[in-house]
Amino acid sequence: MIRIFFVIALVAIGLAGGCATSAKETRTPEIQIPETTYTLEFLTSVQWGDAPQQYNDIAGYADSESGTYLVFVGAQDSVAVVDVSQPENPEILSIIEVPYHKSNHDIFVFERYLYIVTELTYISSTKEFVSLPGLQIVDLSDPRSPKSSFYGESFTSAHTIFVDPETKLLYAAGAYLGDEDRGMRILDISDPLYPREVGSYTKGQVHEVYAKGGLAYTAESEFEKAGRVGVLDVSDLSDIKILGETTSPWSKPHSTWLSEDARYLVVADEGYRIDYDMWKIFRAESGFSIYEIRNPEMGELIPELRRISYYSHPDTTVHQIYVRGNLLFASWYTEGVKVFDISDPEKPAMIMSFDTSKLTPEFEEFGGAWGLWPYDPRGEYIYVSDMQEGLVVLRMVEK
Repeated sequence: MIRIFFVIALVAIGLAGGCATSAKETRTPEIQIPETTYTLEFLTSVQWGDAPQQYNDIAGYADSESGTYLVFVGAQDSVAVVDVSQPENPEILSIIEVPYHKSNHDIFVFERYLYIVTELTYISSTKEFVSLPGLQIVDLSDPRSPKSSFYGESFTSAHTIFVDPETKLLYAAGAYLGDEDRGMRILDISDPLYPREVGSYTKGQVHEVYAKGGLAYTAESEFEKAGRVGVLDVSDLSDIKILGETTSPWSKPHSTWLSEDARYLVVADEGYRIDYDMWKIFRAESGFSIYEIRNPEMGELIPELRRISYYSHPDTTVHQIYVRGNLLFASWYTEGVKVFDISDPEKPAMIMSFDTSKLTPEFEEFGGAWGLWPYDPRGEYIYVSDMQEGLVVLRMVEK
């Protein structure tokens, strides 16, 4: 039997009524899931915009008391606000316009605000970088009529963002001001509509970051260079220190996520190869690794992170990873969604999977499952952003 504890930090912001209330933490009941009796079932999918449309990131919000369940899915020129109170019948409440079309966006929900960044975009025909608005801040008081404002003082584009709700700090990784590489910029969003920069980190090319409890866990990678995984002390933003680090075995660390006991760090490596004649990037084999980062007896950080296990699949590429209890959820591009039991971190075992994509493994470019949101407190629903299929809703059911 797999013992699963769901710990969902929910912010009761009263979206339906347009008013904000205090933050809270909700713990759902312990659920026993036999390893061999559950599977993932397709419920429905939702698309919008002009076809063909490429979709990207996903985030979610849930408040069990008010019955409000929302997911936010990025596309090339927009982010959709989708009501999933009835997961079998999702309803698009509104479409948030993102100023620059045909680029990837990263999104994160904090309190009653949605934060959006767009990648640095280079137009080869004009040999110019597109002028972007930086950080887009969306007030979700009324999800049917969201209102946007913008921040662009310390960066005009970024690859990914992460918000630590405890410290109210936003981390923008892969940030640029015009065509100037600004590394990772750290913003104080205690006043959500008016961010202010309070720190930065430029010692590595941070692709994505996970932050909690005064520590930041970075996935750092550059073309043609060995990738690095870092543990940073961000308790003093004027003097960020590297507490632990290691070189990634696949060389392209993409994302990180911490186990709930903070003893293990999961790192996904996004595999790719470059065809310089065509100037195109193609998928390549990759996987995820689990590192022991704390001494089990003393609880102290281990400077040399210890890789204790890994999982890979031939000729396929992982993208994003998320931990919920002792389950690891992974969006795996053309392979769809994979779910692993990591109750024994030294022996991760895949227990469920669902292929959301119509693309085959022979399709070498990037497509299929981009990201997912597995934190619906009702327990069984998983929301996936598939690059071609849009929002895909899955349910965990008994076989």
